[in-house]
Amino acid sequence: LELASTTAVKAAAVSGAGPAVLSELAITEELASRRLVAVPVEGVLLRRDLRAVWPAGHRPTGPARDLLSLTRDRPGDLSRGR
Repeated sequence: LELASTTAVKAAAVSGAGPAVLSELAITEELASRRLVAVPVEGVLLRRDLRAVWPAGHRPTGPARDLLSLTRDRPGDLSRGR
C-alpha cells in the first residue's frame, strides 16, 4: 500500500491497515499515546535523501545559510558524530 502523505500513512497504521515505516519525529504523539508502537528492525538500513529548498530568486541567509554550508562541507552521513 502506498499513500501520498505521512498523515495518510499514520492513519492507515493506526486503523490497522498494516505496518508502516515512518520518521520517529512524525509519530511522536502516536508513540506517546500508545496508538502506535515502535518495532525494532535489525539488519535493515533505512535511508532517505533530503533536499534543502527555498523560493526561487531567494538565497538562504544567516543560520539557514550556515546549516547548508555544514552539509556541503561534510558530505555523507551527518549522524556519524552522534
